[in-house]
Amino acid sequence: MAGFGFVVMRGRANAEKALAAVNGKEIDGRVLAVDWAVERDVWQNVQADSSKNGEHPDTVDVEQTVLDAVDGALLAEGNDDADASLVEGESSGVGDESDGFSESEPDGASKTPQRNDNSSTLFIRNLPFSCSDEDLEDHFTQFGSVRYARIVLDHLTERPRGTGFVCFFNTLDAEACLKGAPRYQPTPASGADSKMSSAPAGAHSILQNEDSDPTGRYTMDGRILQVSRAVAKPDADRLKEEGVAHRGSKDKDKRRLYLLSEGTIASNSPLYEKLAPSEITMREASAKQRKSLVENNPSLHLSLTRLSIRNIPRSITSKDLKALAREAVVGFAVDVKAGARQRLSKEELERGGEEMKEAERQRKSKAKGIVKQAKIVFEGREGGKVDEGSGAGRSRGYGFIEYYTHRSALMGLRWLNGHAIGYKTMEKKSKKSVSKEDIQDRKKRLIVEFAIENAQVVGRRQDREVKARERSKAVDQERKQLLTGNDKAQSAKEAVK
Repeated sequence: MAGFGFVVMRGRANAEKALAAVNGKEIDGRVLAVDWAVERDVWQNVQADSSKNGEHPDTVDVEQTVLDAVDGALLAEGNDDADASLVEGESSGVGDESDGFSESEPDGASKTPQRNDNSSTLFIRNLPFSCSDEDLEDHFTQFGSVRYARIVLDHLTERPRGTGFVCFFNTLDAEACLKGAPRYQPTPASGADSKMSSAPAGAHSILQNEDSDPTGRYTMDGRILQVSRAVAKPDADRLKEEGVAHRGSKDKDKRRLYLLSEGTIASNSPLYEKLAPSEITMREASAKQRKSLVENNPSLHLSLTRLSIRNIPRSITSKDLKALAREAVVGFAVDVKAGARQRLSKEELERGGEEMKEAERQRKSKAKGIVKQAKIVFEGREGGKVDEGSGAGRSRGYGFIEYYTHRSALMGLRWLNGHAIGYKTMEKKSKKSVSKEDIQDRKKRLIVEFAIENAQVVGRRQDREVKARERSKAVDQERKQLLTGNDKAQSAKEAVK
């Protein structure tokens, strides 16, 4: 089955009632999209156009044509870059009644000319990640009657990308909404002056000027929405190419704020349903706290290789965590091979540039494993941090994993996040009866995010590491010189003898 079909009703009034009642209804987990069928002559024109372009008429995807016009926003799947201009470029199927559809008129009336533009479809940026299709439609109904509203999902993570589309029935409503929207500074890829192309992509502030939307009509959950007209297909293709050319821009964002969304679990995913209410609350609180931290302190950034792990059972040691970190990377690769997970995108593999490539070369040259360090934080009786090796402390239930490369860290995060740890081996370690706390630990699922670091602290640590390496090299050099001198002295004595 192709997933679409046609229904012929007896009488237009019945068809209108059916369309209104069934459109948007959910059946077996799929939301139905219902609209007037394309007319035969229009469909034949599509076939003829395809033939002129070198395509065989039989290869024309009927379902794609229908969906592009009826529910095009659902087809706006991400490439693998969250850049707003690239999302625009991927919305080539989104238009207002484009690709062969025409507005319907009452029986006997003249046909309305087919529209091939996006005059009533708007592209919305900076949406809250918790926003749903219904929320988006309800919000924009204040500007006029909304035909459909769709948020864009990242096809890799199945999470909202913070963008969406709103299509109005009336073009004038769309124009009025666009005209009153707060202005914002476009990115180079979306048509800014070429002089700005050399500016770092992350140079602008993520703090918002609330005065730019005094009426509050363009604000959702404290986020000021950015509204622009949806692009036509030719422009979309061009923007997509430009977006690909600017993929490296994320490496210019020294704070790596795009990693903040990693670790969230979509509310419509099977894994989300397995989370306990307390864990959901913990995750939501963490997301808000992390966002607030980086917004209020420009010295903070997200690490490419270091993960923050929370909700760890207290029976887990640092050694266990390191073994689990290695298992995560292998498990991710196995899942990809089995088709259970999406592989890392090209953009994700290229993050970090030469720094990550050099780290991988160093790791292989020293025959090191993929995990650089794993640590559980322990506390003493008075609550202060203590060394795990002392044996006198108690796990705080959180820790850190540091990989040598971002690639391994990303694979580890996606496999570990929401993972429930097995306990059979741990029960064998202890002959004590199982406590209530142990039982609670068995229900825990890991909360994994990229660690937030202070640039100044990291800089000082790197300076110490560089100085330590230099001292080590100097000592080795002195030792070699000393050995060489001793060898020469010994040789001279033997020559005298």
